[in-house]
Amino acid sequence: MTYYKNKIVIFGGHGGVDYQRTAFNDLYELDLDTFEWRKPKTKGNPPEPRGGHLASVLAQKDKLMIFGGWNFVSQFNNLFIYDFETETWNDPEVGH
Repeated sequence: MTYYKNKIVIFGGHGGVDYQRTAFNDLYELDLDTFEWRKPKTKGNPPEPRGGHLASVLAQKDKLMIFGGWNFVSQFNNLFIYDFETETWNDPEVGH
């Protein structure tokens, strides 16, 4: 969860009942003025479902970064960038 322009932004996580746990790659925004939830209709390829990731906003660039995390199959070591203005996911090439 992170904060962007008077909104709380939530990506991914885990849920389910009893032992039927599921990883998610949903993106939601809570507008703190109206207290209304919104699920953006994103474009591009979003990150694989995951939890335990790092989420950080690059406020000057209107971008959300998602790094790492895990689901019930994999540990991730990748970076995804979400553009708030275009509502598009990008999976950039990152060098060592």
